[in-house]
Amino acid sequence: MANILTHTYMALQLTKDQEITQEELDHLIVGSILPDIHLTGLIQYHNTHHKSKDFFEYANGRLKKILALGIILHSENPKGLDHYFHGWNGFITQNSDNVKRIAKRYKSCLGKIDEDIIHHLIEFSVDSILTKHNPEIVPKLIKALNNPRMGYAITAFSSYHDLGEKKNKKINAILKKKHLMNFIKNFLNVENTANNWLSLRFYMNLKEGRALSFSKKLKRMTQFSFYNLKRTIDDRQMISLFKELNELLEDRTLKALTEAEKEIRVIKNEYWANLPD
Repeated sequence: MANILTHTYMALQLTKDQEITQEELDHLIVGSILPDIHLTGLIQYHNTHHKSKDFFEYANGRLKKILALGIILHSENPKGLDHYFHGWNGFITQNSDNVKRIAKRYKSCLGKIDEDIIHHLIEFSVDSILTKHNPEIVPKLIKALNNPRMGYAITAFSSYHDLGEKKNKKINAILKKKHLMNFIKNFLNVENTANNWLSLRFYMNLKEGRALSFSKKLKRMTQFSFYNLKRTIDDRQMISLFKELNELLEDRTLKALTEAEKEIRVIKNEYWANLPD
């Protein structure tokens, strides 16, 4: 899931000076990362990033509405964090050229360098930077994902989007997978952030290859195995890459998030005031 810790960080920042129960905080955190479930192919991007206000109106009960508010804080529309990071002339666009210049020096371990690669490199670097400054966001996210009551709110989300029981169960299972927990923990240091990068590229390679014929799938698997081995050998280069990216983006990230927080807080306060008791 993209920028999973950045969205968690924003949810925590927006609630740090208010009274909030653990249940409420957990639902806000999970809501703030839930839109990127579209990356699994279970739901369309537009539904998770542009229909959050409608889901807020649909949701009944305080905790389900707080989950919906978390989704709003993530969204492109209304202007949640993705608007400021992924939108036109957002943080990623503003920093892509500088990141690309660094990435080109690591082409031997990155492979083809395109817009998606640069996009994901920035996302990984930002998550790594934030856990360096705020390591507590990792256990708080993991605690939220393992909240035993979360399934009810996720089911409301699935019901609103007519996903059906099978997809609903898949979403609930994905959010509790041990692999996801390890992925989150890995951002606590730059070495394991580099390992997360390999995991992402492996997943994307499989996803992009679903429609290929068996012979082409076999060819791609062979190619990826070769590059994966090569990248394992070049592990020190990957670590060096992320250290460079973090140095470049650290101050810019903290400044951009502070500015975005001011705008998003207005939205959060508006919807929080309309929550049922």
